Amino acid sequence: MADGTWLGRVELLLGGVPFAGGGGMATKDGGTWALQSLAQDQFRLTCYYENGTTWYGTFHIVDRNHIHCVDLNYDAVRVVPQ
Repeated sequence: MADGTWLGRVELLLGGVPFAGGGGMATKDGGTWALQSLAQDQFRLTCYYENGTTWYGTFHIVDRNHIHCVDLNYDAVRVVPQ
């Protein structure tokens, strides 16, 4: 597993609608991530944001198209463009 970086933007939403009518509330976002293997079918993802925030999640690999976040109890599905 490889560590890496990302750069993007975050747009604030209020009730699923851009905050203040979409009036420029998007901010730049970025940081680095680190992957740690915990078992053959489990890994931890740690995200280090540029603003100093750290987030981590423990994931269980269900199959090649699905992972389950153990910490937050949600499933993620890989979508492959056709």
